[in-house]
Amino acid sequence: MKTQTLIRWAGAAAIVGGIINVVLSLPPMEAVAGLPFGYVVGSAAIMYGLIGIYAVQAEGSGVVGLAGFLLALLGNAYFIGPQGPVAGVEGTMVYGSIYALGLVLLAIGSLRARRFPRWAPWMWIVAVVIGLPGAFVPELGTLPFLLGALAYGVGFAGAGYTLWRGKTAAR
Repeated sequence: MKTQTLIRWAGAAAIVGGIINVVLSLPPMEAVAGLPFGYVVGSAAIMYGLIGIYAVQAEGSGVVGLAGFLLALLGNAYFIGPQGPVAGVEGTMVYGSIYALGLVLLAIGSLRARRFPRWAPWMWIVAVVIGLPGAFVPELGTLPFLLGALAYGVGFAGAGYTLWRGKTAAR
């Protein structure tokens, strides 16, 4: 299989993962019994999407982009497998923070590499800036999480669409 074909399929995975994330973030979805399975499928799709995203920008994103990619993979992997505490700390907080840092660094690398429309990596940054406080401060309610999840999903769907179309030449 050609590398470009694999990258296109990674783009399709990013689109699927982004859409799943957006749909599962909508308030009526909270009552759906299969929701945890949906998050696993969405996170697995995002994992494959991350690989394609990094593959097309590896040279241009530098050490920051590489660090972001590796941290994002590690953080995302937690949400696919069994979840539990890490050294006595709630695992979601630990790996969610690792993922958030990785996503911001990956976004910075993406902005440097100029392989995607500028708005896609900015959506990842917005997702962290808006969504992460919602995870750590329950008093903020669910709105920050919802808005962060929407930005996250839209950013991945947009980057995935760019991969799928094969339009990842330096801009």
